[in-house]
Amino acid sequence: MIVITNTIKVKEGYGEQLIERFQQPREVQKMEGFLGMELLQTEDTEGYHEFVVRTKWVSQSAHDEWVKSDAFKRSHSKGGPADYMIDFKIQKYQVVVEHEAE
Repeated sequence: MIVITNTIKVKEGYGEQLIERFQQPREVQKMEGFLGMELLQTEDTEGYHEFVVRTKWVSQSAHDEWVKSDAFKRSHSKGGPADYMIDFKIQKYQVVVEHEAE
């Protein structure tokens, strides 16, 4: 299992716009191997807002199929990052230990 994070910094005052982009169900939710997505907001930032998009996949190949899909292209076809985005960083993690609630 893998987790992909995309840490996004946006201009102060534009956090709600980013949240709105993630409110509705996404095409990614229909992809084989997709396990879930969260949008997390970092607390106590000054001068900007920071969010982490966290997706969970059964495997690297499942994520790769998403990135190659027409659905991915459609969902990212709005001409690149919004003008209120300052920066972003994508990281991949292999899940090596996981505990579920009892």
